[in-house]
Amino acid sequence: MTLFGLQYPINDKITFSLAVIEKRRSLLLTDDKLVKFLSDYEKAFENTQKAMREIGMSDICCDCAINTGGSCCGEGIEDWFDSALIVINLLLDVNIPEKRMVQNGCWFLGETGCLIKAKHTLCINYLCKRLQQDISPDKLQYFQKCMLHETELLFYMEEKIKEILRGEPLSDIYKKH
Repeated sequence: MTLFGLQYPINDKITFSLAVIEKRRSLLLTDDKLVKFLSDYEKAFENTQKAMREIGMSDICCDCAINTGGSCCGEGIEDWFDSALIVINLLLDVNIPEKRMVQNGCWFLGETGCLIKAKHTLCINYLCKRLQQDISPDKLQYFQKCMLHETELLFYMEEKIKEILRGEPLSDIYKKH
C-alpha cells in the first residue's frame, strides 16, 4: 500500500511520510540526483522567500492568511499535498505539525505564516486579486521568475522520490490500524 495519492487524509499521508523517512531515509539520500535537487532546492526556496520579502508579498500573504483566512492558505489546501511533498519537507529537516495550528487554515499554516518549505505549486504561484492590486506587475514578474526554479525542483524531487520508492516493498512502512 502506498499513500502517494491525493485521496488519503492528511493524517495518513503524514504518518506514511514519517515512516518512509524512518525506514528509507538512507536509501533516498544515497541517490546523488535527489541529494543535488535537495541542495539546489534550499537555495531556490531562499531566493523565492527573499523575493517575496523584497516586494512586500510576505507581509500581504501572512496578513491575509492569519487575519482573513485567505483562500490559498485555507482549510483543505493540505488535501492537495501528496506524501512525496511531505517526504521532501522531512528530508529538508522541516518539522511537520501534528495538528492544525490555525482554525480554518491549512494544516501547514502557523501564526506567522507557512511552516513548511516544500509547498504545492498552487501555494507558490497563486496570485490573488489583493497581490495583483497591491504589487506592481514588474515586481510580480520578478517573483514569478524567482519561484520558477523552485517549482521545477519540486517536480523533479517528487518524481525522483516516487521512482526510488517504486522498486521498494513498502508493506513494512505503513500499516493502517
